[in-house]
Amino acid sequence: MNKLYQIILGILFVGSFSFCQLNSSAIEIGTANSNAIQARGLDVLGLNPANLGFNDNPRINVRGFLLPSFSVQLNSNSLTANWINTFLNSGELDQNEIDDLMSVFEDNILEINQTVYFPIVGVQIDKYAFMIKPEYVGSLGLPSDLIRFPFEGLKFGDQISFENGKTVAQAIVPISFATAFELTIPQLSPFVQNTYVGVGGKLLFGIGYGELTFVDGGILSQPTSMTISNEIESKTALGGFGFALDAGFAAVINENMTANLSLNNLFGHLRWKNVEDGIFVTEGVFNRSEFEEISNYSSEQLDSLENVMIKVDTTFAGDPLSSKYPAYLLAGFEYSNLIPNFDIIASYRQYFTDELGYSITPRLSVASIYNVGTILPLRAGISLGGPEGFQWSTGFGIHYRFYHFDFGFSQMGGFFNNAKGFALALESSLWF
Repeated sequence: MNKLYQIILGILFVGSFSFCQLNSSAIEIGTANSNAIQARGLDVLGLNPANLGFNDNPRINVRGFLLPSFSVQLNSNSLTANWINTFLNSGELDQNEIDDLMSVFEDNILEINQTVYFPIVGVQIDKYAFMIKPEYVGSLGLPSDLIRFPFEGLKFGDQISFENGKTVAQAIVPISFATAFELTIPQLSPFVQNTYVGVGGKLLFGIGYGELTFVDGGILSQPTSMTISNEIESKTALGGFGFALDAGFAAVINENMTANLSLNNLFGHLRWKNVEDGIFVTEGVFNRSEFEEISNYSSEQLDSLENVMIKVDTTFAGDPLSSKYPAYLLAGFEYSNLIPNFDIIASYRQYFTDELGYSITPRLSVASIYNVGTILPLRAGISLGGPEGFQWSTGFGIHYRFYHFDFGFSQMGGFFNNAKGFALALESSLWF
């Protein structure tokens, strides 16, 4: 197989199993993505730039460098911890038990959606913020036949299909920046105390893009022979550039209530260079004795067999490629000190695409924060909608003088062993 083609597909599939979380701080995870209104400092990037106008922002906020920060997430359309435990420890099952185990897969496809987010460097000073944070976004589809195979093996006349759902991934390095200022709007003066407007943007540097545009084939077993065939069509690209714009509005309604609204990643897109289309086709027919001998082949014999099976292996220059950097609307609301030291926050998120693991299904999140003095905030939240569906979360922070440590944990699609995904984050930053 073409060497570049191997590398790109390797990144596509290995990367597609990364445990990761998009554009979320530990506070975001710990509040089930409800933090749009309370975000301050560098956390406003990707949420609402207008929050930089609030007076309780730090003078200086620093993240990245040698400060440990990471977040991980994995979610699927089907799998739970209980299912995985059954799969790994099932032993011998009858046909009804196998069918019941496989019934969880929607449209006979296992979809795994993943993203990754980690800051390299971020600095906020007064009303200005700047961050470099590489991110990976992908969606992987696997046919349930490949999962069924360990239980049923090869049945004469039945085919194990390689056909799968849409698989696509892209890796990007956004350079984000934002600022905010107070804006007096006379028409709103009877209803709010202060209003702020924020603007921001992202320069998007593309690292790589990979997509399997077509996958077909499978394994067909007959009493005297076995046929293995596979056809893959792909589109890959290395290097790209694009941009996206953010705009936000925030208001202090009274001493207890604040609200905001933002549009993020407006006009977000990337134009990719070095685009290649690839076609890879294999086919082989083996009689029973030949197939039984393969397990004893040397590496040289296996290489020779692979070369015989490969019918087409080529890449060629593809048409210009653009990919989306999905835009979304985000609204937030806070009621602080509902009881002393107890805050309620909520957010509404709306994406405008179903690609790359996103969803046009709106997402509503609600969380509570109980502040034990000024040092220990305790957080819990729930969300509904979006690609994750139901989500619950919990987290805490240790904020001592200029050092802030935050932890967040969340599960999607259920509780504990019935959840279809999880997220975990630890984050350190300096506040002055």
